[in-house]
Amino acid sequence: MTGNWIHLFTDGAVMLDACFAASGGMACKQEEEWIVGFNCYLGLCTVFDAELWGVLDGITLVHERGYQKVVIHTKNLEVVKVIQDANLTDSCLALLRRIHVSLQAIQHWKIKHVQRESNQVAGRLAKLATIRSTNMKIFEYIPEELVPVFEIDGIENSRLC
Repeated sequence: MTGNWIHLFTDGAVMLDACFAASGGMACKQEEEWIVGFNCYLGLCTVFDAELWGVLDGITLVHERGYQKVVIHTKNLEVVKVIQDANLTDSCLALLRRIHVSLQAIQHWKIKHVQRESNQVAGRLAKLATIRSTNMKIFEYIPEELVPVFEIDGIENSRLC
């Protein structure tokens, strides 16, 4: 895959013991250069919805930064299937409709299923959303505690690019 493709890794997390869900993710250039990370406390929702929120929030962030070629990576195969399914564009699921509208604003996009091991930074960012706030937290720089994981993910994901 050549060109100015951005890689968006997203994840959702449901903390059963704390009774809340969160989404998170990160975008990087093909050269494993950090662009932005994010997470958001969601309150109570399903894992599926948390995963969809991660995709929507990630698409919104990369689009706001002017990127027009995005490869979305998620560990949830069901999320990949529903986003790819053209027959679901009129779905009654408002969140899925919002994702499809957001994707129309991007010139080129692809969505891929990845293994959990290749999505560790996004997963950890989602789990960092412990503050009960509806505001999304943006990480312009990779959090220091995630640098070793980002480097490992980068090695794993270089095979995906």
